[in-house]
Amino acid sequence: MENDNDISVKALLLSSKTMNFIFSVVIIASLPLIYFLVYETGGIKYVFSHTMYISIIFAGIFWGFKGGAFIGVIGGLLLGPLMPIDTITGEPQELINWVYRLIYFFIVGATVGVFTDLLKTYIKKIHYISTHNLETGLSNMVGLSLDQNIIDFLNRKVKINVVSVSWINVEEIINNFGMKICLSLIKEISERMKCIFKEKYIFIQSDISKFYVLIECDSTKLCLNQIELSIHKPYIINNIPFYAEFIIGLADYEPGQCEMNPFQKANMATLHAKKNGISSAIYNDQNKPTTKKNLLLLGEFPTAITKHETVLYYQPKIDLITKKTIGLEALIRWNHPEKGLVSPLDFVPLVEESNLIHLLTDFVINESLSKLAQFNAKGFYPTISVNISPKNIVNPGFLDRVAKILEEYKIQKQCIEFEITESSLMLNPEKVNLILRSFKNLNIKLSIDDFGTGYSSLSYLSRFPIDIIKLDQFFIRQLSLMKNTYYIVESTINLAHNLGLKVIAEGIEDEATEKLLIEMGCDMGQGFLYSKPLNEQEIFTWFEKNN
Repeated sequence: MENDNDISVKALLLSSKTMNFIFSVVIIASLPLIYFLVYETGGIKYVFSHTMYISIIFAGIFWGFKGGAFIGVIGGLLLGPLMPIDTITGEPQELINWVYRLIYFFIVGATVGVFTDLLKTYIKKIHYISTHNLETGLSNMVGLSLDQNIIDFLNRKVKINVVSVSWINVEEIINNFGMKICLSLIKEISERMKCIFKEKYIFIQSDISKFYVLIECDSTKLCLNQIELSIHKPYIINNIPFYAEFIIGLADYEPGQCEMNPFQKANMATLHAKKNGISSAIYNDQNKPTTKKNLLLLGEFPTAITKHETVLYYQPKIDLITKKTIGLEALIRWNHPEKGLVSPLDFVPLVEESNLIHLLTDFVINESLSKLAQFNAKGFYPTISVNISPKNIVNPGFLDRVAKILEEYKIQKQCIEFEITESSLMLNPEKVNLILRSFKNLNIKLSIDDFGTGYSSLSYLSRFPIDIIKLDQFFIRQLSLMKNTYYIVESTINLAHNLGLKVIAEGIEDEATEKLLIEMGCDMGQGFLYSKPLNEQEIFTWFEKNN
């Protein structure tokens, strides 16, 4: 991980040591030279004796108080009893004369040295502040380039692992017990590392919830296991037991890496562990291209919205009895200028994990309502359904944004349907229930998407103001192949009707499946048997032909 900054810092340190050595030699060598200069120019009575101040001042600068005072005394002796007033006559100096000069040289050298020592102490303090966390005394990320101990550790000819530790529930502990407890806990973790790895580790505190451990260890897995066992042991601070939850990522340190340093790799391993619900992970090179591609794709998404690269496609929903198109599902597509049409599977899950989901959902709602207004103007009144993320539901400003968008369009509000997943209902059932009822107050229909793949039940759903259940296509495609699936779907439809709910089946691809669903009493269907998702030109043609 040796970058240009590291090289420049090392060069600066090397040049500083070299300069110190050179000046030390020059100062020592200058003393006899100045003595001979003064002697050869006639003695102490001439101005050349003042040349000694140069050596004394530089001694104070480079060697501090002791060095400045010592050279001051030596200079005073060389130009004192050892130096006559006049070298031609050989007249010696009076005692008071050279003693006074010696004292004066001493004071000058000592004074310069004192100020130099104070300045060096201040510089060391600034260096310490910049390379350490003041509350814990632990190294920070700046120390990677400026702390000589860390630089020397990384230059060892041994295998070094970089461990990234993310503290998951740090905010809960701060809010309930205060910052001091957290700082004490971090110091406790550092001490635990010291007990395991002795002098073969360096602990780096990036911030309150993130820290790294540099470890000299031959076995990567053994190293990770030792850290896990240590870090997950109970914590008792001020006689209070604490539960601290951590996620750990590990990567090998490889000097000279350019594309990605080991700290990035360790962080990616931590992220991988978090996404997969595990406590630790070791970086795998196979994940790098995908992760990098995903980050670049997310970075381009806001621009794609503003430049109208994102468009909506609409898949018809069919009444299974009348065969009329009664609704549409709005599906986003991305026409990337370089990659072409990007599949929703490649970017929607990524967007859902970030706050960009609010940008995406607002775009889909705006476009859907605009399209619905066009349909109404032509005499078509379908319901348009929009997929809503769990993050949208719990976002404080989402309801107000929806109400504002609805006011902008002169449409029948009951023609808007929000599709939500089962998992959304389970985030915080009481809070979600209130939010869903607020949607109902705006005359928005609500449906449960991919029903059957989650963990809710019809009896539980009876508490929520749901209008429609959408059976997941996994069951629909298995309908004619497995009797058990047939009975599950039939029972679900009957129970839903008893609760006053409508049922729509997605993923219908053949007439045999459609016939079975009609026999069961399913209300609506959606799938390639009827139509693939259509762009805005095709969907108008579809309505004119089929309705």
